[in-house]
Amino acid sequence: MDATYEDGDEYEYEEEEYEEELAVEEEGEDVLPPVDFKEWEGIDAMAEETRKSILNTIEKLKEEGKEELVIMVVGKYGVGKASTANSLLGERVFPSGAFQPQSQVPLRAARMLEGFQVNFILAPALLEGDIVNDLSMTLLTKVVESAPFDCMLYVDRLDVCRVEGQDKQLIEALTDAFGAGIWDRTVVTLTHGKADTGKRGYDEYVQLRGGTLSSVIRKVAGGKKGLNLPMVSVENSSRCPVNANNEKILPNSTRWIPTLFEEIGDIASSMPTYKYNRGALKSKRDHNNRNKWLILPLFVLQIAAKFFIMDRVIKRDADFGDQYGPFSKEKQEKDRARRMAKEATKKMQEYDRKMENKEMTEEDLVV
Repeated sequence: MDATYEDGDEYEYEEEEYEEELAVEEEGEDVLPPVDFKEWEGIDAMAEETRKSILNTIEKLKEEGKEELVIMVVGKYGVGKASTANSLLGERVFPSGAFQPQSQVPLRAARMLEGFQVNFILAPALLEGDIVNDLSMTLLTKVVESAPFDCMLYVDRLDVCRVEGQDKQLIEALTDAFGAGIWDRTVVTLTHGKADTGKRGYDEYVQLRGGTLSSVIRKVAGGKKGLNLPMVSVENSSRCPVNANNEKILPNSTRWIPTLFEEIGDIASSMPTYKYNRGALKSKRDHNNRNKWLILPLFVLQIAAKFFIMDRVIKRDADFGDQYGPFSKEKQEKDRARRMAKEATKKMQEYDRKMENKEMTEEDLVV
């Protein structure tokens, strides 16, 4: 039977693992996070048919001369990145659960199976509110520079209907950091795959949800209409339905683990491994500084609008009327006389002050 990892499952850091993570965060970008490397025992916990399908994908890659497969998993905090990676590995490797702290560093795991190595890079929380975490992004690029990946899983939830500002910000940040080429190697992965789709059919709902996300990715990636973005729904819950062979399935009976591995294998076969080129991407502008050049012109425009428009409108209202309509001619004359008397009084006070301080000039003496 497939191993199951629900987003709400508890996970407890081992003390050494947590200390290693903190050490990486403190020492900065020159230190890479450790790799959890061992034999792939988790695959034995999967259903037999699922295991056969994964082995078939690996065999195809080995026939093409590949010795390893590197998968990078990215997405917002709380969408199920770690749970998805754990389900694909068939064992609990990455911390997951509702109350787990956000990791600020990438986490890595490698599993060896019959001479073939399967590697996972789990991206940290790249956003803090609506701001990109530069330290986390720098560490992620450092890891990718040392370990080029074959496929990226962009993870989001199926049961969220809209693409929000944070989604666009994360997509833009990833594009700025790695270039638009990463999206040619991406599988859009939608968690909570057994979500209620309402009156719509399941496949139609998945296409609509994935389509809105894909359209934003295509736009940010430069409007590539031919960009192929395969979509796969996943369900990491222990309550995920299974078929007669104990394989985890979706409401449309899709065996999601073999399907996702097949999509990953197809990308790894058809696309060259993504290699991070720091020099080529060096000229990319900082996503947090975008459009900051507009601050000064907008400030000047606001000041000009205040002096040349708002002040004149306020003075005109004082002379002729307010939001309730024009003043009567009698009131206008009284107000004008009152202002003139006030200005005359102010001039006399200034005149007296200068006389007293002996500051009079020839211009002041002119009647």
